[in-house]
Amino acid sequence: MEIVFYRPEYRRAFIDLNTAWLREYFCVEAEDEKIFSSVDQMVREGAGVFVALQAGRPVAVCMTMPLGGDEWEICKLAADKACRRQGAGEGVLRACMAYAAAHGAKKLTVLSNRSLTAAMGLYAKVGFRETPVTHGEYARVNVQFEREV
Repeated sequence: MEIVFYRPEYRRAFIDLNTAWLREYFCVEAEDEKIFSSVDQMVREGAGVFVALQAGRPVAVCMTMPLGGDEWEICKLAADKACRRQGAGEGVLRACMAYAAAHGAKKLTVLSNRSLTAAMGLYAKVGFRETPVTHGEYARVNVQFEREV
């Protein structure tokens, strides 16, 4: 498995993997659509997106973006259903964490939902701790995690 930085050729995979994941568990919300339609611009403006490739095929994606000051959000983590629990999600998550740190992040934030037990375990594994929810962009969010860099 190879972890690579986003290129426009991965735009469709970024959207498709996230859309499939969202439809499996929740629904696609307006904020999701906003990010999908502007991912290339967001990367040009400093966001980081990483893609896990297996035999050249995108199997997981994750994004990190600045929220202001020294806080960055980790978001849009999704893996192909057939490739889950093989390390691809953790790989792109760790790449996003390193990217944010290299670009001045002092605090990382993740928004999620308690029903996603695998995600809850992954965030704890890489050092995130639960904090009160302060960001309300998504109806599906009922838990927030933070980690100092």
